[in-house]
Amino acid sequence: MNYLTERQWEILRFINLFRDKEQCNPTMSEIARHFDFKSANAAQDHCEALRKKGVLRKRDERQHSRGYIVNFQWTHE
Repeated sequence: MNYLTERQWEILRFINLFRDKEQCNPTMSEIARHFDFKSANAAQDHCEALRKKGVLRKRDERQHSRGYIVNFQWTHE
């Protein structure tokens, strides 16, 4: 796996904490709101970068607002 940027770690951490608390993945809008992104597209771009690095994978359903799943338990030191 390629190394993650600090922002990518932050997003991954948020996804995991959100999932643990809410029992579902955050939507792109929820990620964007948490990080003060101007649009959900920015959150989508970050998640797509994490997918390309093998950290997230897309859900099978089309147009699913909670469309990414974490591939493994994360650790960051």
